[in-house]
Amino acid sequence: MARRHKLLNTKILAGHTLGLVEVAFHTTRLNRANMEQLPFPDENFHEDIEEQFLRNNKFTLEHIHHCNGRAFVPKVPVHIISITIENSHGDFRQLLDPYLYCVTIKHGSVQWSIYKSYGNFHDLHNELMQFANTEREKSINVLQPNPDEDDRYPWFPGKIGQKTLVNQKMLDEDCNHLTAYLNKVVTHPKFRTHPATRTFFNVSCLSFVDGLSTSRKEGSLLKQSHYYNRSRRTPFDQPLITKLGKHNYEERWLVIKDTYVVYMQPDTYEILFPILVDRKFEVTHSRHHIDNYYRIKIKNIQCKIVLKCRTSLECEEWMQNFKMLIEQPYGFIGRHANRFNSYAPIRENQRAHWFINGKSYMKAVARALLTAKEEVFITDWWLSPEILMIRPTEDETYRLDNLLATVARSDRMKTALHSLSQINEDTESLDLTSTNETQIYSKSWTTKLDQLTSASKTKPDIIFITESQDSDDSDSDESFDEQQSVACIMISDNDRRHRLFIGKDYANDYEKGFEKAVAPYEDNIDRKHVPRMPWHDEALVVFGQGARDVARHFIQRWNIHKCEKNLNDDSYSFLLPKSYSDIEDLTVDNWREFLDDEPFCVDTQCVRSTSLWSSGIKSTEKSIQNAYIQMIGAAKHYIYIENQFFITIVGDRLVKNELAKALFMRIKQAHESKEKFRIYVVIPLFPGFDSLNALHAVLFFIMRSITKGGNSLFCRLEKEGTPSAAHILNTLVSR
Repeated sequence: MARRHKLLNTKILAGHTLGLVEVAFHTTRLNRANMEQLPFPDENFHEDIEEQFLRNNKFTLEHIHHCNGRAFVPKVPVHIISITIENSHGDFRQLLDPYLYCVTIKHGSVQWSIYKSYGNFHDLHNELMQFANTEREKSINVLQPNPDEDDRYPWFPGKIGQKTLVNQKMLDEDCNHLTAYLNKVVTHPKFRTHPATRTFFNVSCLSFVDGLSTSRKEGSLLKQSHYYNRSRRTPFDQPLITKLGKHNYEERWLVIKDTYVVYMQPDTYEILFPILVDRKFEVTHSRHHIDNYYRIKIKNIQCKIVLKCRTSLECEEWMQNFKMLIEQPYGFIGRHANRFNSYAPIRENQRAHWFINGKSYMKAVARALLTAKEEVFITDWWLSPEILMIRPTEDETYRLDNLLATVARSDRMKTALHSLSQINEDTESLDLTSTNETQIYSKSWTTKLDQLTSASKTKPDIIFITESQDSDDSDSDESFDEQQSVACIMISDNDRRHRLFIGKDYANDYEKGFEKAVAPYEDNIDRKHVPRMPWHDEALVVFGQGARDVARHFIQRWNIHKCEKNLNDDSYSFLLPKSYSDIEDLTVDNWREFLDDEPFCVDTQCVRSTSLWSSGIKSTEKSIQNAYIQMIGAAKHYIYIENQFFITIVGDRLVKNELAKALFMRIKQAHESKEKFRIYVVIPLFPGFDSLNALHAVLFFIMRSITKGGNSLFCRLEKEGTPSAAHILNTLVSR
């Protein structure tokens, strides 16, 4: 009996379940009456792939400047994981659209969430419907979709926005319909690249780039217009007419990355300016009661921009992401200033390696150039593209311009050269490829010959960065001993194969300055009678986050000078800092390809001297001087100073640095404590100028710094009763 009842109950349950399935099926069919089918633009789901712009399932940096309209990476699936719903709690205008949808998306390794109203979904659907119909009308071969057979087409649920009194089950069904709709939309390549789709998903050409950080938030905002009306033509100054009247606003696409904010043109994604996070970075917001809009003000040490939000909800969402940006752990902003008031913090356990003199350094730079994958930054005081990096050599393979040409042929390279020199009237500007038929191409500057101009000199002050992972920071040139110089004199003038210094590479600034820089192979001085003046310098290569900091300094200078000099020249693109959070990307394991010895681990910090004219910053940074002063004060036994000049005067109207004061205080402390303390100062007997006036001017300030005048170091010590000779030795030495 019990068994019969069990079988009967089973039949009833099965029948009931079958009925539910049938009802659900009919309900789905009936629900289609309230849904609209979105046809695909065509039946071609093939996606063209440009391999040169792809790496690690992401785009390369070159993709940013290619302007092909793509935000999503080809062949990498886009998956809408879930859509949840919540009340928007907005103003009265949102009563007819009361719900806010949280859409969670995954593309490759990146997962993010966006908040949208039903109106946003509806706008996307209308845009794609219009686009699909237009595309289908272009082709007579496209078959019309059959609603009875096709569940593969997106179906958009209608009238969701009018459901103000519904239960949770109905809301969940709506979310499921929207999830299915979006997942089918992103399967078609033309829908993925459509501007409405990119805007809806808050993605751009910067969203999935290898080496750049994941975007914290992206979206369209209104930016207050600015003009270029001061001597330093930067895009952040208001004209008088806008200060007195109503501001104009233009739509911009804003992106928040890990250490900077960048705004772009919304249609072309042309980068207009990156705003780096620094110690003065600040974001505030306020409400404009007259026009009833919400304003966000962003400022840093270089600039200030004003943005307008359309709703309080939008403003709140942006401010939350700005707050997370300010709280980022990378050391550019915080409660306490960085050591020495530097723009960069101390980076612990970074790899580094020293070079003494130019031979090993130039060799390492040449090798590192050939391993560069994406970017090469070169900043220089004077640069000769014809300089030989490895000597002696029988050909010109290791000449700088030839090395850059070899690197550029990879089609993935971008070379940025920043010249710091003010070219003299008698010095000619020359092309990076002035004597070389090989063209240096850079895809981001279009595939044309890059006109990188600079003046020629044999002593480059180079910050050389390859892919921002390793950085060579130097003030160096190759130097050789007297025997090598004599051997060079004995070589026949017609035999270049065994020469170490060819043409103007054989130089002596005391004898003669450079002339005819465009003819690098012509001798500038008589090498049979005039010795070459060598340079004895030190150089350094750093890796990891320390190299990123050096690159950040270069990027800050490059971008502000692009604004001033080449704002409308698309061949000079804005530069963006790489990510500080990608440990794998920051690790350099190929150091054996350009270093002879293994680098060692150190704690590094970048310090600098920069101001308004050099970096466009509103307050001068003198972290180098602060570091010098701290090191002088902390010295226990001696201080060794080697430099081309020694100019530091207390209380002078022109000379402002405080090194003389620090040296004076340390010597005074040693004398009072009866310490055995020495300061060694090594400088050239004469500074390297062929101009007599320049020579006299430099010597004048050097003498006033050391021995001449009441404010010199020696005189101040004597006034205090401290014997200077007991503590300062070897002040002037022939170099």
